[in-house]
Amino acid sequence: MNRREALKNISISFGSITLSAGVLSMLQSCQSNNSDWSPEFFSNNQLSFVDRMFELIIPETDTPGAISLNLSNFVDSYINRNIPSKNQSELSAEINEFLRELAPDFKLAKKLEKTWNNF
Repeated sequence: MNRREALKNISISFGSITLSAGVLSMLQSCQSNNSDWSPEFFSNNQLSFVDRMFELIIPETDTPGAISLNLSNFVDSYINRNIPSKNQSELSAEINEFLRELAPDFKLAKKLEKTWNNF
């Protein structure tokens, strides 16, 4: 085995060990019991909006969608743990401003979705 191949194998094994812990924690967070979960960063209104936006981006088809994967739970935990407080405040303010601007359309969209789902 030459030095280049040895370095390549060492880096691959180190990377896989490092990534496996991260992937395992992400999978566990996605499969945790949802009934006792409450958001740490998002308000309930923000969470409802974020759920809908994620579901538009990753819809449920023959594979799970964003809501089934609890993607908003993961993002909520990620923001709460990894984003500095100042940036969290700015993000929350931006989301709230966006929701204020969108509120009439968002409420209408909810009504239309309920009506559509009744067909």
